[in-house]
Amino acid sequence: MTVPGDSAVVIVRDALRGLPVEAVVDAASVRQMLPVIRVLGPAVLLYPSPERFRPAHPGALTMGQLPVGHRELTGL
Repeated sequence: MTVPGDSAVVIVRDALRGLPVEAVVDAASVRQMLPVIRVLGPAVLLYPSPERFRPAHPGALTMGQLPVGHRELTGL
């Protein structure tokens, strides 16, 4: 679940504090506790376990971060 800003974190945390985990990820349960305007998703995050994680092979494509204002970002 995401919220629009830091101030909303406290409100949402307090409202959902007593719910079991299964209810927190259920849109209908959250709507009963909070005035939800819109639900986006579902979204799933996946983190590989240390056993399944494989480092990049030499020569594999890499990823980097461009600075704000970089000329290749201005067209996006």
